Amino acid sequence: MPNRQRLSTILNDHNTNRYSSNIISRRFSESNSKSNTNVFKLTTQERSISTCPRHSVTQYANGMIRSSCASLPSQTRNINGTNQQRRAVFDFEHASRFLQSRRRVVKLLITLVIVFFITRLPLNILSIYIDITSDTYIPEDAYKNRTKLEYDPDQGAAQSLYVKNTDKNMFLVLYVNPIFQLFSLSNSTINPLCYCVMSRAFKHIFMIFQQKIRRSRKKASSLTLVQ
Repeated sequence: MPNRQRLSTILNDHNTNRYSSNIISRRFSESNSKSNTNVFKLTTQERSISTCPRHSVTQYANGMIRSSCASLPSQTRNINGTNQQRRAVFDFEHASRFLQSRRRVVKLLITLVIVFFITRLPLNILSIYIDITSDTYIPEDAYKNRTKLEYDPDQGAAQSLYVKNTDKNMFLVLYVNPIFQLFSLSNSTINPLCYCVMSRAFKHIFMIFQQKIRRSRKKASSLTLVQ
């Protein structure tokens, strides 16, 4: 009897162990299946989460591209407007420079004409006056067919006038004419001076020369003070 009881107890224990192992294996399989389902859910959620930002990023990029494409005409209009403004400013500056250059040329021509008349006109007037009042305009036969004994008061008056005119003309020819000739020759020296003074490049060079002279004077004064 005791042996049978032991065998029965051993069998019962063995059965209980099998039952418990079966239960444990079932629970383990259930837990594995649950974990697998959880992992699958997590992966699907991650995919959905990862796809959502992708869709949002692509939508944002598409919106940016659309906005940039829509803003391209306005940008091109702005660029064209700025280019037109620059061209207008450049054309205005070019026109103003051209007008200034033409004004300078006109001023130069006017000054040259004035200088020419001032320097050359007195000599020409003097030469015309001498030619008019000289002996060439008196008739050649005015004193012919006259004897030494004959005396005509009109002839004496004419001779006295002739002497006075010749004296005056000789004075003009000997003393005044050389001065007017020198004055007329000075035109050839005044013209280059007018060109230089009226030109912009000459003014710029003259200003640079003055600045260099001032700098040299300042350096010389500083050296004298140091010594």
